Amino acid sequence: MKLCYVCSRYAGDYLERVMNLIEARALARLAEARGFAVVSWWSSLDPMKPLADSDPEVRATALERSAVLAEMVGRNEGAIVLAEWYPLTEGMDWDFDAWQIGQCCLGGEIVKVSADEVAEFIQEQFREAFQRRAAGSPWKDALKRVLAASSIIIRSDCPVCSRARVGPAVTVTK
Repeated sequence: MKLCYVCSRYAGDYLERVMNLIEARALARLAEARGFAVVSWWSSLDPMKPLADSDPEVRATALERSAVLAEMVGRNEGAIVLAEWYPLTEGMDWDFDAWQIGQCCLGGEIVKVSADEVAEFIQEQFREAFQRRAAGSPWKDALKRVLAASSIIIRSDCPVCSRARVGPAVTVTK
């Protein structure tokens, strides 16, 4: 079985990070359906409680971990999976470069997939938000409706520590 690294976006506000993890998991399911063994740094994250990448320590650790894994997959002649409906982010660019360094002279495969190919791997309740986002249309209200129906209350990122606040409102004092 061939390894693959799912190179997907992560950064953003709480709703963007939730949707990014939902998309990443769908990309992973598509890659598994195509026979790949998926390697990722985000697989242990709860999509409803994503780490805040605005915390410099969290971001640095995630970027380092993802680059190491991408390079490892490249060294093992693994593939890299990319969504073709959005451009590489800064973090994705680092991962892609690390993968290229790892697979140098080995001929690793770049697998680009369309939003239509991924849509069937998006959980049904998130499909509307995903399709709107992939089309460049407003999508956050569709995701908020799903989260509200799941009894998850979104309060945005904490203005002090930038961590996502989920659940009852918390008053932060300095």
